[in-house]
Amino acid sequence: NYADLRVWLTERGHHFCSQTDTEVILHAYEEEGPACLHRFVGMFSFALWDERQQRLFCARDHFGIKPFYYALTPTEFVFASEIKAILCHPAFRCRQANLPVVLDYLHHGFLDHTDETFFHGIRQIPPAHYLIVDHHSLSLVRYWNLPTPLRSEADAPAVAKAAERLLELLTESVRRQLRSDVPVGSCLSGGLDSTTIVVLVNRLLRTGEAPPTHIGERQKTFTARFDDPAYDKWRYTELVVRQTGVEAHSVFPRGEGLVADLERLLWHQEEPFGSTSVYAQWTVMALARRVGVKVLLDGQGSDEILGGYTSAYPAHLADLLRQGRVGAFIRALKVARSHGQSPLQALAYVLSFLIPPEIRLRLKEVMGLGGSPYVAPDLPPRRAIRFAQPGSCVLDDHLIHLLVHNLPALLHYEDRNAMAFSLEARVPFLDPQLVEFCLTLPAAWKVHGPYRKVALRLATAGLLPEPVRWRVDKVGFATPEEIWLRTVLRQLFLDLLASRPFRERGYFKVDAVKRAFQALCQGQPQAGSHLWRVLCLEWWAEMFLDRDSLPAQPCVPSHLPRHQMLRHEEHP
Repeated sequence: NYADLRVWLTERGHHFCSQTDTEVILHAYEEEGPACLHRFVGMFSFALWDERQQRLFCARDHFGIKPFYYALTPTEFVFASEIKAILCHPAFRCRQANLPVVLDYLHHGFLDHTDETFFHGIRQIPPAHYLIVDHHSLSLVRYWNLPTPLRSEADAPAVAKAAERLLELLTESVRRQLRSDVPVGSCLSGGLDSTTIVVLVNRLLRTGEAPPTHIGERQKTFTARFDDPAYDKWRYTELVVRQTGVEAHSVFPRGEGLVADLERLLWHQEEPFGSTSVYAQWTVMALARRVGVKVLLDGQGSDEILGGYTSAYPAHLADLLRQGRVGAFIRALKVARSHGQSPLQALAYVLSFLIPPEIRLRLKEVMGLGGSPYVAPDLPPRRAIRFAQPGSCVLDDHLIHLLVHNLPALLHYEDRNAMAFSLEARVPFLDPQLVEFCLTLPAAWKVHGPYRKVALRLATAGLLPEPVRWRVDKVGFATPEEIWLRTVLRQLFLDLLASRPFRERGYFKVDAVKRAFQALCQGQPQAGSHLWRVLCLEWWAEMFLDRDSLPAQPCVPSHLPRHQMLRHEEHP
């Protein structure tokens, strides 16, 4: 919203020498100091020197979309937007892993859930915080808090008004995110979130509220597709393409491509990543660069603020149980299958929501459940991942937990993937005002019957193709990970198992990893996600810890490799 702030600052007597958003930040700080952050909407990460007060002011956006890393040496405060830059400092000639973060990753798949990184001694400013560094001290301050959910549904607006307000806020956010000096496109998966953004962009184009200067007469969309129908969602995406008439571009991520791109991907991510779905997103960014788009809109954040994940349903069931609504609980349990869970699985999930995290962790350890089965037994025990303080609504607590512990990793992956191809990924659902509104909606408007994200479904009535608006399956950005592990990634994994550094790393039960991988290759069901984390962590350690010097940036090809199959979809 820098253009709006520029108008406000001009009215208050400020004079500008350029048209940049950077200059707006300087004048806003000059006007209000740290309090200026309350006026900022969008993604940002910056540091400025306050000459008058002789201090460095550093800040990061509300959700941590853009990175800000720092380290303290005996004599210096070192900061950068990439970890690699800090690793070039002489203080980090001997690079060490941060073991608690490594274990959180292996056990839970977590990343960026605290201000720590995988590198010992390197931290990051948490989302919605600013940091002040002067000659004597360093102080970290939170400038924005997640809202407190409504205590009573009686305090909520009427359903129709709430749906209207949700659409109004989201449309305004999309309009702001379309401001650009370079070509803009949209990710399109066929899900509710990306479809909503694509349809809203089209409506803004049609009404003239968004100039076609950098969008074009037809919006460009980018989709990852798969040959296996279990992972491909084109049947939904095609409905959107036909309705909107967008210029649709598709890419087919292949396991062979992952092998070829793995070093570059890990170099840009800088830390191990949770699954091969990150690579699918990487190919979408590569495709957008090839087409000439420089800014991509994406639906990230909607699941966390509107209850889109399958885990939202058992959280809703837990609320029914806590409220003593046994009949409603039993009826709701019967429709658990529509959320991808059997009634027994849903019931187990429900009970886990009602147990404090420390006790839940202890029970899992006693029962041999949860966590990675491949972590060496002599390593420290797992840390309990603390949920939000228990409130009156389990679902609201769960969504806040996802915002704090789940979303940062997804934003990390997307930002690094986009920046690897000189793109800017924008997330309209993470407008602070929109987030505040959604989190204070009653739980019944997030989960009801077989549906999640109920409020968004109601808000988009008449806009989205009905099969998309009312679809209940949640595939996510899934890839055929286990298939890739036992085929194209097999030799890489075998080489890793035979390597001396892997055996001597001290993180893993080496024999257990070998047995599990052999079983996976023989077609037996295994915890493929845990095996991927072992593989990715070891590759990361080899790249960033074992080498005497940091690897140089792998070259970026000017076009997608031949093993990536591209399609340009045209529909009348």
